[in-house]
Amino acid sequence: MPNITNAKCVLVLGATSGIGRALALAIHDLESHPTVIVAGRRQERLNELCSQGKRIKSVQIDSTSGRESLRQFAAKMVSEYPELDTVIFSAGIQHTFNFNEPEKIDLDKLEAELGTNYISIVTLITFLTPHFLKLSVSPIPSLPQDFSNNPWNTYHYRNRRKGFRPLLFPSHLD
Repeated sequence: MPNITNAKCVLVLGATSGIGRALALAIHDLESHPTVIVAGRRQERLNELCSQGKRIKSVQIDSTSGRESLRQFAAKMVSEYPELDTVIFSAGIQHTFNFNEPEKIDLDKLEAELGTNYISIVTLITFLTPHFLKLSVSPIPSLPQDFSNNPWNTYHYRNRRKGFRPLLFPSHLD
């Protein structure tokens, strides 16, 4: 069964800090020597990441930039990196919203969180899936055993409780 250790080309969204940055650097150090495409909003951080290894490439993207921008981004990734076989979604934000006090809810923050943590992921999955379906090798499954029967097992999620996974698979949470 394929796994991250034999990936050829990995796109890491949200790679400019935190878990995404750590994952990008760790994947770059794998024995399989994959190309790692780091993606994020902050160009100076992307440049710094590229200085960490010759197989680290960068692309600037704001995951909330809209559907057409994400369509162009996906097309560019597939065109420039036809060997792309793994995507890690690590971009994410989280705010606290008290719906018992609706007058205090910042709807702009809520919209940004939904756009980053849900809409952009679904949009990119939609645009990248045709590429993965054309690969002669199955895309790399990444989810734990209890998620192995879902149609999105090509895509890596940042954590079980934050982001897209709880929306799709709420019954599988601990």
